[in-house]
Amino acid sequence: MNQWKATPFAQLIIDSKDGEWGESEEAGGLREAMVIRGTDFTELDNPGAEFPRRWVKSHIVDRKQLRPGDIILETAGGTSTQSTGRSALLRGSFFLNHPNTPVLCASFSRHLRLDKQKYSPRFIYYLLQLLYQTGYMAIFNIQHTGVSRFQFTAFKKHTDLRIPELPNQRKIGHPAFPTPSLGREIHARPGRKRAAGSWRCVSIAAPSFRGDAKASNPESRDSGSGANAPSRNDGVAIRRSRAAKPSWLFEN
Repeated sequence: MNQWKATPFAQLIIDSKDGEWGESEEAGGLREAMVIRGTDFTELDNPGAEFPRRWVKSHIVDRKQLRPGDIILETAGGTSTQSTGRSALLRGSFFLNHPNTPVLCASFSRHLRLDKQKYSPRFIYYLLQLLYQTGYMAIFNIQHTGVSRFQFTAFKKHTDLRIPELPNQRKIGHPAFPTPSLGREIHARPGRKRAAGSWRCVSIAAPSFRGDAKASNPESRDSGSGANAPSRNDGVAIRRSRAAKPSWLFEN
């Protein structure tokens, strides 16, 4: 039986560390590393793309070196028109194209390493893309002095995803499986309360795929951002894309 279980986002992760930028020149105790920035996300599947080379302390490289299946999450650097919270999946092909240099994510981002015994990185990556395009990730975006930041701790604590069993995750995450159109009109807004201090934010359903995201109300707990914590009234509307097809049903 195909069961979709509500799963706290924090439960998916076995390791997560902030990125590094390092130094521009070689020095004692430093090791060369390839560093991926948010601006590089669109080039990860391009075999001919070049990425910054930086010099980072050797022990940090050993501790933060990325692996196939890791997800990079942008946590700072957004603008007034583009929120933080974008993500990228590091596929095995990327490491085959860049075999001789350790890979790190840059500062202003962090890597997410999933428990692959239970969760498919490609499937979770698809969900993160969907949550970003629907405006859900923007709820956790704050901006003080021109640089936007993503409240990862609040997102991790207050987000539940409805996830199927691993074999079905892998089927949905397979390259041959039709992925969702992310450009249609969706309202990511609080809906009916389910329990004290929590509210449903985004719900997705389709004949062959389901995914729910529920955000606990950060106002009811310490979100780490004080007065800038997202409120129950936060919401984002994404305009319909001309290319969008009504093959997926989104409902609050």
